[in-house]
Amino acid sequence: MNHSSEIAAVLYTGAGLVALWFTLSCYRTAATDKFRQDLFALRADLFDYARAGGVRFDNRSYARLRNLLNSMIRFAHEVSFVRLAAAIVAEHFKPVFHYLPNFVKEVETDCDLSDEARKRLTDIHERMYKLTFAHILSTSVVALPLLVVYAGYRLCRDLISGSNRIPEKILDHRLNDHIQLIEQQAVETRDEQMRERFATAGV
Repeated sequence: MNHSSEIAAVLYTGAGLVALWFTLSCYRTAATDKFRQDLFALRADLFDYARAGGVRFDNRSYARLRNLLNSMIRFAHEVSFVRLAAAIVAEHFKPVFHYLPNFVKEVETDCDLSDEARKRLTDIHERMYKLTFAHILSTSVVALPLLVVYAGYRLCRDLISGSNRIPEKILDHRLNDHIQLIEQQAVETRDEQMRERFATAGV
């Protein structure tokens, strides 16, 4: 291969990498916009349900879920597999969140909710969880393979140990814990931004 051919090959490779980066960047932006729009739709569904009298606007579970949705909408561009993995590793070695609020359990103990309202709020929260999980999987090339490997590992370990636990339930429980970590990060990030905004406005 002569010198000019080598230069052409390098330029072609470089152009291909730039095009790939641009395509992935555009896809990531579009996926984030879709994720945020779906969260907006969930928030509208929650508001419409409260407006129809299904739950009071001052109910603590309603306020908690509304805050979660608002935080995730603001935090949507930060939700990624890399961010989630980093948070899991950081929490393992140096915990920041000593307690992760479990919305589903909070709803179950909310005596001010009817059974129908409890079911509706839980359903909206579950849809938010699934949207977040789907967004993480769809915007990472390594998330799905790692999930498959992890699920296979848990299944093999339970088979060897003779456990009769349901792998899907175990996997769902672990994923739910991780998504709760993302949710709490979103809430605390939004709260910190709101405190900074109020502090600036008060100056």
